[in-house]
Amino acid sequence: MSTKHQTEEQQKTESGPGTGRRPLSRGANGSRRRALRKKRRPPGSLKGIVARLKSERVQIWLAQRPQWRLHLASRSLRRTYEYPSAEVAKAHVSYLTSLASSLHQPFEAKVDGAQLTLSLHVTSRDGQGDVIDKVLDFADKLS
Repeated sequence: MSTKHQTEEQQKTESGPGTGRRPLSRGANGSRRRALRKKRRPPGSLKGIVARLKSERVQIWLAQRPQWRLHLASRSLRRTYEYPSAEVAKAHVSYLTSLASSLHQPFEAKVDGAQLTLSLHVTSRDGQGDVIDKVLDFADKLS
């Protein structure tokens, strides 16, 4: 067919399985559009990370370390430290930066006066292997 516009019947027969094109469907306003397929998440996706963070093993770890809190929304472990002064809190952040760098472990630190809030994040690219154990081991070094 050399015409630019094809009839609806021709479009239906040229789409679907085996043609490499998605089937047509009607939108709410009657317009034709290609049906959208949900993308499948690869193994190690965020959904799997959250499931592993809620695992029994992590819950036991948290029960043994009440100073750490699990934040599912940000997929992180958090702990707040109190220091005598802001200078001591900043010095601890400097130490943590060196330690985290040597262990290739990302973290986030927020200093508010003499208070330090530390967050250890589990990122989507970290979903491979036993990364939860690495985060927990790093948190143990900081306890």
